[in-house]
Amino acid sequence: MRGAPGPRDPAAQITVPAPRLAAAGSSAVWSAAFAALHLYWAAGGRKGLGDTSDAADQAFAKTWFIRYNYVVSILATLGAVLAVASLRPSRGSQLTRLVRLFATVASGALLSRGALGLTMLAVERSRPPARSTPPLLVLIEPGFVLGGLAYGLLARGLRRSGGGAHQRTDRLDTHTARK
Repeated sequence: MRGAPGPRDPAAQITVPAPRLAAAGSSAVWSAAFAALHLYWAAGGRKGLGDTSDAADQAFAKTWFIRYNYVVSILATLGAVLAVASLRPSRGSQLTRLVRLFATVASGALLSRGALGLTMLAVERSRPPARSTPPLLVLIEPGFVLGGLAYGLLARGLRRSGGGAHQRTDRLDTHTARK
């Protein structure tokens, strides 16, 4: 006679709600792409920094620019790892609370940065063009908003489910199983 599947039983079905999977997946992909871009710039890549080498030379002449890009790539990588970690079964665990806190802070910071960047871009575009903004940088501004929305949805999903990322479909009611 076979009993209820144990915690390591491959027959146990653990599902991730589709909205949580979408939020975690989009947050992780956004973070990985953002980390790669900033790592590229930190390592000396020049694409996207301006049409002329002068613009890139000016950026790389500033030590803070390189340090900033390394720090952003590390934080974005951490964000991708935590977004994936939110898919683990961890109802009410400290990891879940950490991921929820990180997602909430990341969402607020990215949405604020995106709103500021879009505002500055609109102001820049309304003035006579002294020099044009590189197309990649124009795309990055709405990218901050998309990242903020992804992390906001992840935080909301973790809050709504009480922190648990999974639902076991093989759960038995202990009162009926004993009868």
